[in-house]
Amino acid sequence: MEILTQGMPCRVMTTRQQGWRWGKIRLKIELQFIPDEPTTDNSSKSHDNPLDEIRRISELDK
Repeated sequence: MEILTQGMPCRVMTTRQQGWRWGKIRLKIELQFIPDEPTTDNSSKSHDNPLDEIRRISELDK
């Protein structure tokens, strides 16, 4: 689907510049997962998370 990757040519009537402005419109779709029940801090700390080391490294870079 070209509108998702490259966009589709279009023109928009502007209020600041009198007339039409040419450009492209691109469709962006976002998918999110939201759990019904949030996890508690105790349960997440009882398991070793493989991303913990990456998080520590990124904190050191700041």
